[in-house]
Amino acid sequence: MKTALYTVTYNGQFYKGLPLSLEEIFARVADMGFDAVEIGAKRPVASPLDLDGDRRRAIRQLAADHGVEIGCIAGYSNLASPVLEQREAQLVMLRETIRLAADLRAPVVRVFAAWPGVTLRDGQSYYELAKSYKWHDVTWFEQWQWARQGLEEASRWAEEYGVVLALQNHKPVTNTYQDTLAMVREIASPNVRACIDAPHLADQSDEGVRRAILDVGPLEVWSHFGGYEETPNRQIYEDTGEGVISVNYPAFFRALYEIKYEGAIAYEGCGPSLVRHEYQGVGEADRRVRLALAYMQRELAAAEAAMGMPAAR
Repeated sequence: MKTALYTVTYNGQFYKGLPLSLEEIFARVADMGFDAVEIGAKRPVASPLDLDGDRRRAIRQLAADHGVEIGCIAGYSNLASPVLEQREAQLVMLRETIRLAADLRAPVVRVFAAWPGVTLRDGQSYYELAKSYKWHDVTWFEQWQWARQGLEEASRWAEEYGVVLALQNHKPVTNTYQDTLAMVREIASPNVRACIDAPHLADQSDEGVRRAILDVGPLEVWSHFGGYEETPNRQIYEDTGEGVISVNYPAFFRALYEIKYEGAIAYEGCGPSLVRHEYQGVGEADRRVRLALAYMQRELAAAEAAMGMPAAR
């Protein structure tokens, strides 16, 4: 199993300071020992709107020079709006993200059914305002239908450009891993699979986590890792935006090995770098990334040992 770093960690919106360029991020990826990178397809780092052909070729060369894989392009789709023009605009952006993935030779595009978005205040990202916005007189069933129709259309572009869409188990609409799996199965395209993340599993027991991953099985093609503070009993606590929970990553990693998952676990630092409720600089983001990677590597090795696998390289 590979480790990856998601560029959202260094987009300058979760710490005090400027966003890092892809050149700076790739250098960190290589220096810290990650195998791959997940590129977030939005400003300020890597929006499809800003990357011409020359820049895309330069990014491929950048990855080759640093010996890291571009494993995934992260899209930010919201296909569940009741407003037709908004859904069409989202589809245009998703199509451009798929094209970007093809140009960068990335095999996977992460998608959402209904990403609520973020707002920026004083350069920092906040989730509260976007999450609090609700459409009136719109049912969950209607949103499901719109999201499914949009992903069905996007699946044809994914097939055309030779990439796989990975639907993340993220609220709203796909509120559980079962919802995510149902959406993927209803679309029934080999180019639409799953991105199941441990923090969004409702049942964090060993058996609950294992059952979720076994249910998804070979449909799992990408996943994320979060959290950065480790307790003495080696639990990782993570703020999901709906409260801080203890995430059962050991069971999650064991289950991924059980289904012979060969993708990556991508670290995403998508929460504020605060100390005593004061934003810190990029150095604090670096500290958290290194701590998380060390935890990830240790727990992956422990999961390998538990599954009777050969020691990692």
